[in-house]
Amino acid sequence: MKRRDFLKYTAGAVGGISVAVAADAMGLGAAALAAPSASGDAAHDHGAAGSPAVVVDDFASRGRRVQIVRRGEETRMRIDGRELSHHHFMKDGSVYRSHLLPFREDRRARDLAAALVEDDGVLFVL
Repeated sequence: MKRRDFLKYTAGAVGGISVAVAADAMGLGAAALAAPSASGDAAHDHGAAGSPAVVVDDFASRGRRVQIVRRGEETRMRIDGRELSHHHFMKDGSVYRSHLLPFREDRRARDLAAALVEDDGVLFVL
């Protein structure tokens, strides 16, 4: 095992143990850490969960089905039916932004969505 790999795996293990210890100290337990949310971001949805989704744009990019969805006041992106968090794709005034590409802003939702999909596996796992 190379030194770099050893350091990477050791840091990951120590970080995971630290999170588990902190959660246990807060009384959350392991179930709270492992429990997935229903929508992938339900605990942090800014009140948009109750609104019906309206598909604004639907297209294909690199073999993936991409939809731009408006839900209440928020605009989000779906990739192959999975809705991403508002941190991954959002409308900010008249431009579209993503925390994954912090120095980029697009006037068209499709341009930003295509840029996110083209970086398949680099920015996040699709």
